Amino acid sequence: MKKILLASFIVLSTSLNSFAKDIVGIVDTRKVFENSSLALEYSKVQKEIQDLQEAYKKKTLDNTKKLEEAKNKKLSEQELSKLQEQFSKELENERKNADELYEKKRIDFEKLTEQFKTDMQKAIEDVAKEKQLQVIVEKQAVLFGGTDITEDVIKKLNKK
Repeated sequence: MKKILLASFIVLSTSLNSFAKDIVGIVDTRKVFENSSLALEYSKVQKEIQDLQEAYKKKTLDNTKKLEEAKNKKLSEQELSKLQEQFSKELENERKNADELYEKKRIDFEKLTEQFKTDMQKAIEDVAKEKQLQVIVEKQAVLFGGTDITEDVIKKLNKK
C-alpha cells in the first residue's frame, strides 16, 4: 500500500510540475533591467548626477585653497573679505546651477523609471501571450519549475 501511495505521489508531483511549467512563466526583472538598453540610460543619468556633485566639491576645494593662499600672502583684511565674498557668491551660483541640473536629472531619472516599468510590463505580457503562459512570477519567488522567459523579455525590450 505504501508503494502504491508513493508511486501515485511521484506521478502526481511530476504531472503538476509539468502542468505548472506549461502555464507558469518566471522572469528575473533584475536581470532584465541590467541587460536592457535602458540600463545604459540609467547609468548615464547617474553619472551626470555624480559629475555635478564632484564638480561642486572640486570648486569648493579650489576656492578654499585660493583663500588659504591669499591668507599666506598676507593680504589685508579688506582684500581677504572681498575675496571670500567673491568665492561665496561663486559657490552659491554654482550650488544653484547644480541644484537646478540635479532636479532636472532626477526628473529624467523618474521618467526613465516609469518608461522602463511600462515597457517591461508590455514585453512580459507579449512574451507570455506568445508562449501561451497564463501566470508570470518573479524568479526570486520560485523555488523550481516554470518557464523562464527572462531572455525573451530582454530581447523584446532591446528591439524597441
